[in-house]
Formats: sequence, structure tokens, C-alpha cells
Amino acid sequence: MRIEEFEDALDQYGPEIDEWPSALAQQARDLLASSIEARDLLEAEAIIAGSLRSSIKAPSGLADRLVAQAFETEAPQIVAARQGRSWWEALVEHVQALAGQASIRYATVLAICFVGGVAVAQITAQDENIPAPTYLSGLYADLAW
Repeated sequence: MRIEEFEDALDQYGPEIDEWPSALAQQARDLLASSIEARDLLEAEAIIAGSLRSSIKAPSGLADRLVAQAFETEAPQIVAARQGRSWWEALVEHVQALAGQASIRYATVLAICFVGGVAVAQITAQDENIPAPTYLSGLYADLAW
């Protein structure tokens, strides 16, 4: 087994060699016995897999604080709770206030046109036999034009 094959197998099966297919696991063990680079790769993969398995919880209210900081105002959920409205009503009001700015208005119009154009293209081309890559590159070519 070459080191590239070992890296691919690590990506596919993870750092637990015992859980790999038996023939591949034996080849990996032979490589690990002779290669420091393979042992380093296995150790790094085990550290990454272990950190991904650990459960990390965000602190309470973090989302509200992030929204408030991003918009430099109180989060819609906080405002809604204080005013006795639903969070959805407060969020809609907040977005409407932002949409009053010219740049947000233009971005909103462009987003609506893009989504509408893609939806129309999907509907009109669904019965045609068009290869997806050609179809998508045509969409992006139309957008770039």
C-alpha cells in the first residue's frame, strides 16, 4: 500500500483500522509498521475524529447576541418578547427596516430575480432531455451575460 492509498482509506473508513475491510486493514498495518508518515497521518485523523465526536454546546442566548451584534441592535426575538409579539413578526419588521436601505433593496430584487429565473428554467426544462452540466452552465452563462 502506498501512502496516497492509505490517506484515501483513512478518509473513507476513518482512523479505526480494525473497522476497515480485512485485506485493506492488513495492508495498512504493514504500512504503519514501516512508515512514520503513515503513523502521523493516523494520529492526526484520530485527533480530528475524536474532536468531531465530542459534543460542544453553544452558550444560552448566543444566537440572539450574534444577531444583535450583526445588526448592531437587539435581536428580533428579544424585542418580540418585550413587546408581546411573536418572534416572526419582530423579524419581519426588522427585515423590512433593513430593506429600506437602497443596497438591501437592490440585493433583494436580484435575489428574487435569480431564484425566479432558476425556478422558471427548472419548470420549462423538466421534460426536455438536457444533460445537467450543459443546462447549469447555460444558466450561469445567461447570468454572466
